[in-house]
Amino acid sequence: MNISDLSQLLWHNLSQNGWELSPDKKNDALVVRVSDYNSARYIFSKFRHVLCAWASRFELDSVVIRYGRNRWDFLDVDLNASSCGCIMKHSSQTCSNNASTLWSDSDMNTDVPLIYFSNKEIITPVMYRKGEKILGSNQDICIVRDHDNLHVMTSKSTALALNELNIDGSVTVGRNNADYWQGSDLAMLKQNHRLNGEAAFTMTYLATTDKPKYDLNAIWFELTATYTYFQNEFGIWFRESILQDMKPARRPELVF
Repeated sequence: MNISDLSQLLWHNLSQNGWELSPDKKNDALVVRVSDYNSARYIFSKFRHVLCAWASRFELDSVVIRYGRNRWDFLDVDLNASSCGCIMKHSSQTCSNNASTLWSDSDMNTDVPLIYFSNKEIITPVMYRKGEKILGSNQDICIVRDHDNLHVMTSKSTALALNELNIDGSVTVGRNNADYWQGSDLAMLKQNHRLNGEAAFTMTYLATTDKPKYDLNAIWFELTATYTYFQNEFGIWFRESILQDMKPARRPELVF
């Protein structure tokens, strides 16, 4: 079938099954909503080139195929509007355990981890583009899911800096930052977000790195970082931090 016939068939499937398709300019994505995972796979395998063409017409760079009612139930498809290359993740594969995955550069034919990414989070197109940005930077960058403080992404530079302190950088992802930050500083971070919205701001805070803050043997640091908040395709807030300074600090008299 040619692209025109496939387009007509896709429209027929959408209308017949009550599926939805809409452009999301904010997140630069064409979003398709279907009823279940098998339908999502069908749409992807049968119509990915059509969706690629439609995304181009909307001047969008990616396509997300979402299914079910749960906000985490979606087929992660990043369709480049020019080449139709794709990356697929499924919730049963990415949310089943706490292990971290390595984001490596396939063009370099290497297994060296360039980004650590938590299996508790799914790589949507927005997050994928964040990863690409981190790949091209030598800065110490981390991304944390805001509502539950889940550390979801760590750059290679950050991991190496922690490794020099005899801390495995890969273990930072998948953990709850609230277990490591001094409580008053975490509250200040939240307040800064309310005041600044998506505008960048810089703050200094106390936190442990190797062990949770209540561990008497935990190593404390005073860190300064610049924060920027962003949302993914489903309205979930994340915070991206770029480390500016890090120096040893004493354990606070009162840890909370």
